[in-house]
Amino acid sequence: MKLTARTLRGLEWVAAAEIERRLPEATSIRMGSREVAFEYPALDAALLRLQSVDDVFWVVSTLDGVGSTKDAVTDLAFRVQRLAWAPVLAELRSVREIPDGFFFDVVASIDGAHRYNRFDVENAAGETLAPLLRGTHLARTAEGLSSSDRPDLTVRLFVQDGTAVVAVRLTAAPLHRRPYKQATGPGTLHPPAAAALAMVAGVTADDRVFDPFCGDGTIAIETFLQHPGIAFGASDLDPARVENARQNAGRAGADVDFRVADAALIPWAELDATAIITNPPWNNAVHAAGGAEASLDGVWRAARPALRGGRLCVLADAKLGIPERLDGLGYQVGFTTLIRLNGRLTSLVVAGAHEGSAPGLSPELRAWRTIAHSGDGKVGFLA
Repeated sequence: MKLTARTLRGLEWVAAAEIERRLPEATSIRMGSREVAFEYPALDAALLRLQSVDDVFWVVSTLDGVGSTKDAVTDLAFRVQRLAWAPVLAELRSVREIPDGFFFDVVASIDGAHRYNRFDVENAAGETLAPLLRGTHLARTAEGLSSSDRPDLTVRLFVQDGTAVVAVRLTAAPLHRRPYKQATGPGTLHPPAAAALAMVAGVTADDRVFDPFCGDGTIAIETFLQHPGIAFGASDLDPARVENARQNAGRAGADVDFRVADAALIPWAELDATAIITNPPWNNAVHAAGGAEASLDGVWRAARPALRGGRLCVLADAKLGIPERLDGLGYQVGFTTLIRLNGRLTSLVVAGAHEGSAPGLSPELRAWRTIAHSGDGKVGFLA
């Protein structure tokens, strides 16, 4: 079966590497803008545990000859209805619960010149599918869904250049909506970005990791889920955010030592950390405070001697100039890349604490990043 994983722009190669590592039976892995397509023998619960992707869809069919005029909507809806939906539902129910009398929605993306909009397609397809699926269709308008009920199933239609790709989301909600993440505040970090940060940092279960700007605990939790039992400590100046982090970690089953602390006053030598992974304030949704209010440099400067050859991994607004600042403070920047997060250009930086300690990517990450930047037309989409 064909599957498509949706990603943040710039993290496609991280997602491809994770799919290859965590899904050994995956074949034909290929990257595009904000997506990774691959093939897999059958649905498996392991597909639902991918961390660096926003969502995963099963491609049910590809329909050619889709018109661009208003009357093409009805024809497309009936072609979608005629697909074999009974085995699709049975396969989905083999990996997750879909209740009887479920709610479903249809989400369409329309690319190119068409004389209809997404809502025309979504509601026409939903109306024709409802009696066949024996589910309740949640109609959609520009103002949102017609009901406060949440869909148990989402049918996705991607219409472009006369072709419609018909897919279903593997999970009820997008994968990036982690069940554990219920307590949040302003500027809370996107979980797949946090997961990718830990992957690029190259930590192992033997590392001792600290996050001095933990917010709602997303980085710590995602890292712990990758490496259960890892020694991870984290702090934040805001007691409310630290309490959020503790609650979220409890739901995730992540054993993390959270504390309230000013990042500029952390006793780094006592922590004996081998890695720092963090998402510091960007001075947008959240502003730096305490000893870091004037500059983050004091935090990086104080932490470097205590890292003892370890590494610092930072995700921050590109305008903060983190790579240049770390270089000026004696860090050895081993890797930096740009991603698009919340509409902003964002730097992902990995640096070594001492001379000669510039960290590199793992072989599998390096291979997929090389492909992404190869400049080879369809493959080198980041070149």
